[in-house]
Amino acid sequence: MYRTEVISNVFTAQEKASKMESIINKLELEGWIFVNAINASWFSVVLTFKQNPVRRLTEDSKFDSKYFKDKINYVVKEVKK
Repeated sequence: MYRTEVISNVFTAQEKASKMESIINKLELEGWIFVNAINASWFSVVLTFKQNPVRRLTEDSKFDSKYFKDKINYVVKEVKK
C-alpha cells in the first residue's frame, strides 16, 4: 500500500526542507517508509510513502527479540533482491 502527502505553497528551500522533514519523521513513526519526493507545479512537493511490512518500533518493544528477528530477516531479504 502506498500513501502520498502534498505540501503546498512552499516558496523557500529552507521552509520546504523543514516541512518535508517533519512529515517524513511523523509518518515513519506511524510505520510508513519514505520512497521519494517530487517537485510539483506552483511551489508544491509530493511525498510518496510505502507501508512498512515489519511492525514499527514502539517504546514498549525496544528490546523485543521478535521485532529484531523480523527486522533482520527483512533486511537480509531486501539485500538478496
